[in-house]
Amino acid sequence: MARESARPKAIPPKSLSTTRSRGSTPGGRPFFLNVWFHEPHAPIAAPAEIVSKYGELDNPAAVYSGTIDNTDRAIARLIARLKKIGEFDNTLIVYASDNGSYRQDRVGNLRGKKGSNFEGGHRVPGIFHWPGTIRSDHVEHEPAGMVDLLPTVAGLLGIDPPADVHLDGTDLTPLLTGRKETFRRDQPLFWFSPDAGAAVRDGRYSLVAYPGYQLPKDREGMQELFEHVKAVLEKANDPALTHGDLWTQMFNGFDNTEAERLRIQFIRLNEFRESWIPTLKAGGFRQFQLFDLGRDITQRTDISRERPEVFEKLKQALLEIHASVMLDGPEWGAAGAD
Repeated sequence: MARESARPKAIPPKSLSTTRSRGSTPGGRPFFLNVWFHEPHAPIAAPAEIVSKYGELDNPAAVYSGTIDNTDRAIARLIARLKKIGEFDNTLIVYASDNGSYRQDRVGNLRGKKGSNFEGGHRVPGIFHWPGTIRSDHVEHEPAGMVDLLPTVAGLLGIDPPADVHLDGTDLTPLLTGRKETFRRDQPLFWFSPDAGAAVRDGRYSLVAYPGYQLPKDREGMQELFEHVKAVLEKANDPALTHGDLWTQMFNGFDNTEAERLRIQFIRLNEFRESWIPTLKAGGFRQFQLFDLGRDITQRTDISRERPEVFEKLKQALLEIHASVMLDGPEWGAAGAD
């Protein structure tokens, strides 16, 4: 993915990736490695000896912490290998997650969690590491996303991105190399979820849009299965009942065999169906809220009336980006098919 040179190359994330320079392989060719970690994700599990460091083995919070610890150990093994072959300093490493935690207790004071377009749903830390090129011991507060990865790798390697392809992301090289004053993002960061609607982020401002449609899920069937699971767990006096929000656990798994069987049926009713695509493309948004994250990181105060000029600017940007996404999105299958 990068031209061969004395400069390092790249790694992406919940993933990791790397490229190698001259002399690194038998043919002296650069390499790129992309590592996607499953954890922390359902079915959630980690080695008992790691989980026990954080609590009881059947405690979901302890298991969750164990999965992150286990991921950290895997990354350490990868880094140790890079050092062993003498390529650690010649490798660009990028690490990040894909979305916020599904556990409300792991998003701090942010609003929302996984599946939400509020900050708790998508704000995660990210790491860029490349000795001698990227600034060390620096925390950058400018918002960014994985959509920025391609233009950033191209920028760091001095490669021109294809001129005939629109890139939604922005080259972060100025932020990573101490030239922040030259950084400019031309298109706001954008998020879209069929269930949650959309959001854009421009500097300190976040605009959240609620969907103006309802996906045709069998919500009554989901609620019925939820009640069945609850009854099964209560009858068995299952410890899962003491592990927090039961609805959230419906998306993550149970040790109880019957509860898990019912949960799988629940998940199938919630899975996205291609027959919903026309609903998505025809639907719009019914409500917009503007937040100043510089003053209100918890996103509790809608300032759309206080800052109408910002509100209208971001609303227009959101609608234009959303329209372009819907235009490019294919319609697989017939409207009545799954």
